[in-house]
Amino acid sequence: MRRNLYIGVLGAMRSDPTIKAFYQRLRSAGKPAKVTLAACMRKLLTMLNAIIKNETDWKKIFQEFENSRKENTDAIAELALENYFVMRDHVADPKFLLRKEVEFA
Repeated sequence: MRRNLYIGVLGAMRSDPTIKAFYQRLRSAGKPAKVTLAACMRKLLTMLNAIIKNETDWKKIFQEFENSRKENTDAIAELALENYFVMRDHVADPKFLLRKEVEFA
């Protein structure tokens, strides 16, 4: 469980303003990094328990999260598909192979 909280708090420190501010406040107060991470893990666990206790609408939360990430996800998918077509069309091309040979020489 500690490993999962650790990974979760690393993400939360980057994306959640509450955890991020809490982490920065403790670090600026001179607390060691590991102590600060443990405190953030406890705060995250407390927040998750409060969400569960208050019976938050998880479907709504996940839908809002998915909608907020959709634009980025679509852009990544589009780039991956474009890269696939470029590689598919050029990998067997003799000019492409020669260029790669020169690049790695």
